[in-house]
Amino acid sequence: MGERFKYKFQKLPDHSPIHFLDAKNGICRFENFAEHVAAGTFLRIELGRLCGMNWYSNLRIADNDTDFYLIIYCDNNNPEVKHNVEVHYNMLNNSNGFMHRFWRKIRNYEDTEKKVLSHDDIYFGDSTSVSEILNLKNGWLNYGTLSFEYGIQVEAIYEDSIWTFNFNDKLFNAGAEQVQFERVADPSTVGPLYAHKLLLSFHSTNLETYFTLKWTDEKYRRPLIDLFQICHGVRFNLAGKRYGQILADARRLEMFNVISYCDWCFVETKSWESLKKHRKDWMFFAIEYNLRHFLASMIKSITSLKEYVDEDNVEKMSNESMKMFVAKFLYEKF
Repeated sequence: MGERFKYKFQKLPDHSPIHFLDAKNGICRFENFAEHVAAGTFLRIELGRLCGMNWYSNLRIADNDTDFYLIIYCDNNNPEVKHNVEVHYNMLNNSNGFMHRFWRKIRNYEDTEKKVLSHDDIYFGDSTSVSEILNLKNGWLNYGTLSFEYGIQVEAIYEDSIWTFNFNDKLFNAGAEQVQFERVADPSTVGPLYAHKLLLSFHSTNLETYFTLKWTDEKYRRPLIDLFQICHGVRFNLAGKRYGQILADARRLEMFNVISYCDWCFVETKSWESLKKHRKDWMFFAIEYNLRHFLASMIKSITSLKEYVDEDNVEKMSNESMKMFVAKFLYEKF
């Protein structure tokens, strides 16, 4: 039996009636503990979904048959996918106060650990003595039920040979330190995005204006996630990405490091020959977003300014872009 609560790792009473399907922490209860120990098996408890995976908790008897472990895992069956997680658990005691536990020398069973989980990995809690739990004077069982408070945070996902951050779930105890971005109210929305406020503010001097940033169509959500990934240091290939939207959002939020990365990425991945019939469009694109290194790489190959640059493009040029064209056609330095 499991109860899930909205806020990660927050201490909440185990009698709370509140349930959240997308929650990442709560209380899981293993009923009829003694009977299941005798049988050597426990019922699996569903903890909810994170990053497209179902997460579960269970108890496992140790090889010595006298101890057991709390285990937490997901149904990831792809050997190419890993999850960087932070897991917390606290076994709940029903004894009357701290002094009672102190004089009986009852230890705490609580742990918070960061771990990379591969497709067949499991998080193991501390080894716990079965006899200590079965001793009713120790206060671990409540009408035969053993209860744990748990919390799970998936911080990053390794997929397609690259680590990316998880922006789909709330941060641990973040409070005002997180920024929430959400879609304009729509019953089909897949939910808001969450990111570190201090980190985004470091990269964007204009971010304060967009703390309530909303998108009107689901197609704009993916580019916003890609924007956050690049801002956080992820270096993926832009092929297949909506880089026009990424650059538009980056310019609006004044995330110049994202624009610089896209500039570098185009220089590395696009040659003049590969642009073919779209060279004029790419020239305008580079001028529009001031992709100075990519623009310089294309200027080296052009022989006619009028063929690729319209009067409207000239008006949008930065001073640096203008100097490149002057150097190319007036001083022949390219």
